[in-house]
Amino acid sequence: MRTETLSQKIPWSLPRRYRVGPTLAITGRRLDAPGRFTQRFYEALGASGPHIFPTNIAPPAAGCWRLTLRTGPTWGSLVALVRG
Repeated sequence: MRTETLSQKIPWSLPRRYRVGPTLAITGRRLDAPGRFTQRFYEALGASGPHIFPTNIAPPAAGCWRLTLRTGPTWGSLVALVRG
């Protein structure tokens, strides 16, 4: 039996010129109802090429989420629609 999840594998990447920390913290705040989550992911090993943070983001519920991504002094945000 297959169970349905709300997870999505996404490899986030940043050019080497950006300063990053050892982890990428993703905080989700639900925009259409109460809800919040935080997940942390380690950078993939590699001395050359871009910084790569493989993630498997798993919001706790379907809905509209603002995701804030932070690593070291670098951050960004986006809005995502999560469907069940």
